[in-house]
Amino acid sequence: MKIWIKLVANELIEKIDEFMDEIKSCLQVITNPKDAKPGEFRETLARLDILLVQEKENIHPRLRHFLEKRSYLKAVTWIEGGSPEKGICGQ
Repeated sequence: MKIWIKLVANELIEKIDEFMDEIKSCLQVITNPKDAKPGEFRETLARLDILLVQEKENIHPRLRHFLEKRSYLKAVTWIEGGSPEKGICGQ
């Protein structure tokens, strides 16, 4: 039983890591649009929107707030462990 729980936990951690890597990759393109290939910026915004809809309940509420409000620099700051400044919404 313990081995099974450990395997499931490891799989969940791996999926979370993959998901966060995808979010970070999207944010990298969005926050550095000059480095994007033609069409990549638009495709990345669409991909991030899809991820947000599909995984809304699985995204940390703070990160979800930044992504929903399109506060991408704040999302990057939060992911990196920083404290984003409060915006006009007060959050």
